[in-house]
Amino acid sequence: MPKSPLYQDIYAAIRTIPFGEVASYSQVAKSVGLPRGAQVVGWALGALSGLENTDIPWWRVINAKRWLTITNKQAGPADQKLWLEKEGRTVTEKEGVFVVDGEDWWDAPVVPPRGAF
Repeated sequence: MPKSPLYQDIYAAIRTIPFGEVASYSQVAKSVGLPRGAQVVGWALGALSGLENTDIPWWRVINAKRWLTITNKQAGPADQKLWLEKEGRTVTEKEGVFVVDGEDWWDAPVVPPRGAF
């Protein structure tokens, strides 16, 4: 697992997403003080290895349209769908894209941007 302090903060935030809930990349970014850092969250998740054995619930992070878009050497949207379904989420396929049903999101904390006073 990458040792970057920023990536570690991102992983710590993802660990706080409750069982059965989902968060957007943007929500996770805002929760670590990166208001425009959704892509950085994606990079952090893409850097993980051995996704099935991790203590980081990466499958709970989805895009703002509720689509499963994870791209990693070890896992893809079909894997993410299986993990979410194990937690009771309904995931349907619409026009070739997996979509998480529901309107609920993780109530993520929003912290001031990094470097802000």
